[in-house]
Amino acid sequence: MSQAALASGVGPNGTVADPNKDEHQGIYKSPIVFCIAILVFEFYVYNIVYLGRILPAIGKSYCIVPFAVAFNLVWVITLWCYAAVHYSDPGAVTDQWRGFVQNTPGLDVIVSRQEWQPGKLTTNKKSSEIRPERAHFCSTTRRDILRMDHFCPWTGNTVGFGNHKHFLLLGFYGSLAGTVAFVTALPDLLGCTTGYSANAYIWQNVSIANRSCFIAYGVLAFLVMLLLTGLITSHFPLACRNMTTIEELYTNMPNPYDQQNWFRNLEQIFGAFGWDWILPVKPRHLKSDGFSYRRNGEVLPEGLVEVYGKDSRHVRHLSHDDAEQMLHRLPEDIWYYRYTGQTRATQRDNQASATSWFAWLAGG
Repeated sequence: MSQAALASGVGPNGTVADPNKDEHQGIYKSPIVFCIAILVFEFYVYNIVYLGRILPAIGKSYCIVPFAVAFNLVWVITLWCYAAVHYSDPGAVTDQWRGFVQNTPGLDVIVSRQEWQPGKLTTNKKSSEIRPERAHFCSTTRRDILRMDHFCPWTGNTVGFGNHKHFLLLGFYGSLAGTVAFVTALPDLLGCTTGYSANAYIWQNVSIANRSCFIAYGVLAFLVMLLLTGLITSHFPLACRNMTTIEELYTNMPNPYDQQNWFRNLEQIFGAFGWDWILPVKPRHLKSDGFSYRRNGEVLPEGLVEVYGKDSRHVRHLSHDDAEQMLHRLPEDIWYYRYTGQTRATQRDNQASATSWFAWLAGG
């Protein structure tokens, strides 16, 4: 592929321009509005109607504080996760990657197929980009996405390397919020709808409007609990195998990225274990940069160290300038090894040997 083709459609920030961006945003605005409306409705009914009006009216004021703390904590985190999935960049091809592709001879570029292709750069007719392993073209956003999982219309964004963690947390906290909302209110929902209560007559103190809102809220809370529990139970096992929903269908070989341990597989998405695992924030210590991935049984050559993002644990002994240079260089050194099978040092030694050999022949 020519350099001109690589440069076509590339914006100033290193991503492919999307001529249909506004159109796509309009198409998927309705599901987003629907999800936000449900979150707001549940927040209003639980706090204003249930805690503020129903519980005092039926003599359960002692439940207000613990219920409010439990529900609002998970509700706020759920909303935070939703915003993180929607607003986070799922991962795109960068100028640094394009420069690596253009300046590295001998890279194996093949047509993308629905199978495992470890250590291969891929391309297809839908995009002008040469992509790293596990990247796919999203036909909805018209972008190549690093370790793409799927496009989610409910969040209005593609789920990929940059926000896969946030998506899993959204499923977990959303399911937890629905469970807290439904279970804490279940006895009173039964009393409101069926009269099954030791003091059923006290529901006469609650207006019909409040009871109607409360019943509608109960139905929605149950559906949210059911649907998001299904979501997390389908996606989390894949994450524990270091696999996306696209890769789940691959059968040409065993998963080459499976670290043979569910915890280490999760670290490929969540980063090194720490407090940031439970919050929708960028991992503090990444295990990958989205352009190459550790394979099963891989042992890096001596002197080659994975350092991603702002993690400088392995370069603290260097001066500031040397550390900055190393952080910039190391990702490309990792890429070179994983896509060519040799280190840059080995490649330079081979070139030097070949040069010396030809020089000897010329002299002889």
